Amino acid sequence: MRSVPLRLLKSLYDAAPLLSVLVPMGVGIVVADRYMMPTSMAVTVIVVGIVCGLGCGWMAFGRRKDRGRTKSGLFLLCASVVAAVVGYVSVWALHSGGRYEWKEEVAHWRGVVVEPCGETNKAVRMRLMLDDGGRWRSVELMVRKTEVVNAPQVGDVVDFDARMRSTLAMDTIGDFDYNGWLRHQGVTGKAYVREAPQTSDRVVADSLREHLPWLSRWKVRALMVRQRLETEYDSLLMDGDELAVLKAITLGNKTKLDSGVKESFSSAGISHLLALSGLHLGILAGLMLLLFGGARKYRWGAPLLSGLLQVPLWGFVLLTGCSVSVVRSALMVSLLFMQTMRGEGVVSFSNVVVAALLIVVCWPYSLLDISFQLSFLAVGGLVLVVPYYNQSQWRADRNVAVRWLLDMLVVSMVAQLCTAPLVAHTFGQLPVYFLLANVVCIPVVYVVLGGAMVFLSLAWWPWAAAVVGAVVVVATKLLMVLVGWIAAMPSASVDVRMGVGACLMAYITILCFGFWMHERRRDALYVAVGAAMLFVSAWCWGV
Repeated sequence: MRSVPLRLLKSLYDAAPLLSVLVPMGVGIVVADRYMMPTSMAVTVIVVGIVCGLGCGWMAFGRRKDRGRTKSGLFLLCASVVAAVVGYVSVWALHSGGRYEWKEEVAHWRGVVVEPCGETNKAVRMRLMLDDGGRWRSVELMVRKTEVVNAPQVGDVVDFDARMRSTLAMDTIGDFDYNGWLRHQGVTGKAYVREAPQTSDRVVADSLREHLPWLSRWKVRALMVRQRLETEYDSLLMDGDELAVLKAITLGNKTKLDSGVKESFSSAGISHLLALSGLHLGILAGLMLLLFGGARKYRWGAPLLSGLLQVPLWGFVLLTGCSVSVVRSALMVSLLFMQTMRGEGVVSFSNVVVAALLIVVCWPYSLLDISFQLSFLAVGGLVLVVPYYNQSQWRADRNVAVRWLLDMLVVSMVAQLCTAPLVAHTFGQLPVYFLLANVVCIPVVYVVLGGAMVFLSLAWWPWAAAVVGAVVVVATKLLMVLVGWIAAMPSASVDVRMGVGACLMAYITILCFGFWMHERRRDALYVAVGAAMLFVSAWCWGV
């Protein structure tokens, strides 16, 4: 009889075999990011990969008398070792590529604005791609706020004189390593200038944009289209904060959000609504399947439709800036499209792991991004727990309205539980009224999203666009009122400090209790209670 931890690991592996690749690769990425020592740390990564591989091989062997799984166990062992080494080497390569010696003196630079400009209390932040003698480098430019009258738009070419500094050196703001965060975004240099950069004419800008790397070029084109769509919102009768929230929820532009608005959404426990994710792409995917799903009855309709639906889906991803949550959702929706066309419309835990692995392979630093971690923790918990709830007789006995309300409550509780330890460890606070906020705000967000899609589609028809725009304005104002009301409640958010050890034990406890609910065995319950006691001890001691 296997012990509870082995049975738990085996069940996770059966649900998503690629975990045996993702976990070792993640270990290699974390070790390489924290300890960039090519020789000794490479050996450490290999050792860690071997340990992970042995664990995967042990799970694959099953009972000792079952020798038929030997080959698969050895394969998992080798795959884990290779994954750990690949994770380490990928970060090492990115780190070495960012080790660029900038000129010590002030120099003249020309670059393309590739992201919307953001603002701090004293400066305007610009993300540029600099043309450095034929090599393109991503940099961040900070300009004194009082000097900027009209901030450059995405796609503009700017000229400025500055002394560039590398992002390899540590630059801490409190406990936050700002240079490290920039490196994880692919930024290799930064500069601060007192005078606003000069914007080049359109001919120069069009010529230089065409020489950008292909991915940056397509992203800039998509963001320029988004800018044109955002101008349609300017005709709506809304103040600055309401307009900023509308742009964030519908088009993913959060640069104009005020810190007070972000704090209100965070205190209410619905800050995820400001980040485009599965909720937004789910509405888009549902509309596309509703309009074109009938093609599945034809012989070649299913595969053809599955391929064609990827075009608007990934076009929307480019349009919104390719954030981690949107890319994750798009990958899962793409897999769901393929399964739906075959009559298997179910999002599985394996799909979540596949999406995470694809993102990590394309950009290893995404694993260290808090938005990536929160996104996959929430979705992973949902796909593991919600199917059991959906199949329960208790849910089936309820009417449609009660079932809809219960579904929203269960999804909110599971997502909050799966992300609460990491939120407490990273931000030091947790929302109290998140259930109430999700119940009253998510229906309003549906109206805002659906209304905004119709409004942008009917922009050529002024009369119809004005009617739909009025609905969008009312819904957005109502959302702001509800968020402000919930955030102003007594103790809307509480300060909770949790160390690394307590955070890890919290997730081990959640896994153990979930495994006990799955197996309903006494030994699993004992392990879950023991893990909970260790979590409480680690939390009390501040570990």
